[in-house]
Amino acid sequence: MFQINQTKTAYFSGIGGIGISAIARIFLANGIKVFGSDLVESEITRDLLRLGAEIKIGKQVSANINKNFDLFIYTSAIPSDHPELSEAKKKEIKCLSYPEILAELVNQSYGIAITGTHGKTTTTAMLGKVLVDSGLDPTVVVGSNVKDFEGNAHVGKSHYFVFEACEYQCNFLHYKPKIAIVTNIEMDHPDCFKDIDDMRSAYEKFLSVLDKDNLFVGGIDSPEVQKVIPKLQCLGLTYSLKDKTADYFAQDVKFENNKNQFTVIEKGKKLEKFELQIAGEHNVLNALATITVARYLKVDLEKIKKSLAEFQGSWRRLSKRVEINGILILDDYAHHPTEVKVTLKAAKQLYPNRRLWCVYQPHHHDRTEVLFNDFIHAFDNADELLITDIYTVAGREEQIKSQITSKDLVDKIKEHRDHVYYQPSLTDTEKFLVKNLKKGDVCILMGAGNIYEIGQFLVNDLNE
Repeated sequence: MFQINQTKTAYFSGIGGIGISAIARIFLANGIKVFGSDLVESEITRDLLRLGAEIKIGKQVSANINKNFDLFIYTSAIPSDHPELSEAKKKEIKCLSYPEILAELVNQSYGIAITGTHGKTTTTAMLGKVLVDSGLDPTVVVGSNVKDFEGNAHVGKSHYFVFEACEYQCNFLHYKPKIAIVTNIEMDHPDCFKDIDDMRSAYEKFLSVLDKDNLFVGGIDSPEVQKVIPKLQCLGLTYSLKDKTADYFAQDVKFENNKNQFTVIEKGKKLEKFELQIAGEHNVLNALATITVARYLKVDLEKIKKSLAEFQGSWRRLSKRVEINGILILDDYAHHPTEVKVTLKAAKQLYPNRRLWCVYQPHHHDRTEVLFNDFIHAFDNADELLITDIYTVAGREEQIKSQITSKDLVDKIKEHRDHVYYQPSLTDTEKFLVKNLKKGDVCILMGAGNIYEIGQFLVNDLNE
């Protein structure tokens, strides 16, 4: 069994990844010397350097690996013949992928897993903050930078471990949590799952590790979540915005004075009124999941309310980049039709009297093809819509089978609405926006690829 206190040095291949970098932060906080590499410099690698890591940027070569490393940790995106991984195996260094090392840490702790097609990151960040603020002092691993943690991890001293459990490649099957939140289940990752039944089956297998003393928390507004409940062998609690029979139900939901306000009904009895400073009904659901677990862990109610009211959201979840010359630039990670729809609805809540631009970069050709019809009306809340070419995912699309293009999506959307534009490259997109954005506009740079990179260029051009 892996023991963190017996590890002196570790090498991280792909250390700039949002998940693997959180493990590097945990290692650094435990006094382990961290080395690593990545193809490009980023804010994440710069933060790790400031914390004491030694990182090589650029070509990843076998010479980077020496026999003195106790552990070699790698992102799942690298191929099996990667020169650093091959050299580590040759030198008989213990090698663990990101989900494997996370499992080593989680499975020795009181693991609280958050999974689902949407809402994982925000719910993980919310719950992590509530438990930190309440004094339970968990370790938290989030798939995004969180303002409250000043990064993507919080290193606690208790046995609680709150973490985001990703369903991609069935990675969540590595974990054996004591509590599992499933926010929702919708078809995604068509490169891994053949259909929704296949995907739901993976969730059922993940949840099968929960025994009678463990807890399942499910968002039953999702029909697919409802389907997994009868097969559970553990305790179960549910939450909902629609079903009053849920254990935790939100009523009187409204958005006033730039705050989400709602009343929680706990097992049929009125609990309290809550506030969030982040918009969108989907975030009320994320808060309900958080409240459900916090109440189960007997966290003081006033501490839950105060922590949620102070929660500032996470990076690239409708986050503000800058407002310049009266033009507001936002970043968002949405890349699934449901996420796009709820994000744009939330943006309309926040900025009801401003022209809303959605600048969307589709992510993954297979996803765009399989969910094509769902994307057509996902952008209805945007006043202006610009779509760029599909982002090709490194390590996942070397042999692209889908023939679908962004132009196909734009042409189909144009059958239903006006103000839709196609700009193939990010350079074309940037030039188009500089020419067409006007004072008072809100512009969301949306997608899971590199669309956010044009943000700084936009700032420079708009300044000029």
